[in-house]
Amino acid sequence: MDEQNSRPQPIEGAERDPGTTRGRPPVALDYQALFEKSPDILLVLLPDAPRYTMVAATEARLSATHTTRESLGRGLFEVFPDNPDDSGATGTSNLRSSLERVRSTRRADTMSVQKYDIRGPDGKFESRYWSPKNLPVLSPSGELLYILHRVEDVTELVRANELGDELRGQTHQMEREVLQRSHELALALRELREANAKLAQLDEAKTTFFSNISHEFRTPLTLMLGPLEDELAQADSRPASQRWRLEAAHRNCLRLLKLVNTLLDFSSIEGGRTQARYERTDIGALTADLASQFRSAAQRAGLMLTLDCPPLSEPVYVDREMWEKIVLNLLSNALKHTFEGRIEVRVEGLADTVRLSVKDSGVGIPKEELPRLFERFHRVPGAPSRTHEGSGIGLSLVRELVDLHAGSISVESEIGRGSCFLVTLPAGTAHLPSEKVVQGTREHAIHRSAAAYIEEAVHGQPPDAAASPAEGTGPRARILWADDNGDMREYVASLLRPYYEVTAVAD
Repeated sequence: MDEQNSRPQPIEGAERDPGTTRGRPPVALDYQALFEKSPDILLVLLPDAPRYTMVAATEARLSATHTTRESLGRGLFEVFPDNPDDSGATGTSNLRSSLERVRSTRRADTMSVQKYDIRGPDGKFESRYWSPKNLPVLSPSGELLYILHRVEDVTELVRANELGDELRGQTHQMEREVLQRSHELALALRELREANAKLAQLDEAKTTFFSNISHEFRTPLTLMLGPLEDELAQADSRPASQRWRLEAAHRNCLRLLKLVNTLLDFSSIEGGRTQARYERTDIGALTADLASQFRSAAQRAGLMLTLDCPPLSEPVYVDREMWEKIVLNLLSNALKHTFEGRIEVRVEGLADTVRLSVKDSGVGIPKEELPRLFERFHRVPGAPSRTHEGSGIGLSLVRELVDLHAGSISVESEIGRGSCFLVTLPAGTAHLPSEKVVQGTREHAIHRSAAAYIEEAVHGQPPDAAASPAEGTGPRARILWADDNGDMREYVASLLRPYYEVTAVAD
């Protein structure tokens, strides 16, 4: 090391530090001692290639290489040659190449991890792994004065990696086991996919079954309801017990027909077979007609039914039979769970939408039940009701039908203060499939299924008698009636013949 630089030097400005060093001699630093005591493995070389004389070293360097200060002044590669027993050793040549790069570029050069064989006190070589870096020490004029050779001992890390190689052998065995398990899992997944495919087939079969069985149920139900209604129309002369039995049979037939129709609606929606027919509709008038069917039942139950369904400025397109089911389900639900007060039905036009609200002063719905209210077959446990009849799929069907109109349904409710169901539909036709939009309007008769909804809500209170159709006075229209069930074909034909020319066929 340069002798002038190794002499102790005063700390500049120390004598000017007021109150601390005033009157004291300057503090001198022993740079050589500071260097030698550094914990880093450092070696100072002269750039006198090819010798590269060693001129200074830290004690950490001397300890790591099992050398003393007597080795200073000798050439680097004279003291640290490659292991003569290792013909593949490259540490010396790699280090020399790095030092040459520092000499030619005057820039630091970082080497990859190198394996060095260090001769121990017993004369045997010990493998060490170092990460070297060679740094140039330049004069103010840019002359290369020294090369600082600094290394980090990464022997333990490398040996850990070597141990890792051994462990990786065990890992390979584990990987083989994992691959075997993966293969088994792939087989299980394939079996699961096959099972899912079978479940899909079963689901399709279930949907087809519900559709077919619903059609099969409707035929005998219609044959039961027709004669029952005929008997009820002439039952004034019968004893009260007979009339009650007729009413009970009629009421339960209506309930069963409603359930069958609901199942058929669900199977059609699930199977993608729903044939919607969206027509421009005076939705206020249609809703009022549907709601008015409940007026007498509400009066018998001691409730006030109020309607606010004015004509709307924006055209609304709905499938009228679907809208009928939406309104009837919501009103039946309100009537079933309201014991006093009122039920309000309102239709109002908003910005580009129309909203139906059915509000009651009934028992209300617990807050924790609201998220599940529109789930299929879900019923609020313990809810007070005029009757506990019902399938638990009415509100779920309402949501499905509202979705088919690209609308939304929500509910606001509070225990003891009632509930309000809100159905919002977009106005116009942009949200509907163009092929299912029907231009023009047609008359729509209220389906007799309204009686079934009323009966389910106020179980035991018979509906108003349906008015018989008036016999036409003009030319008789012709009806071709086709039905593969002989009883149904003859029954319907007998109902129609007083008013129409009827041809009944089986195919």
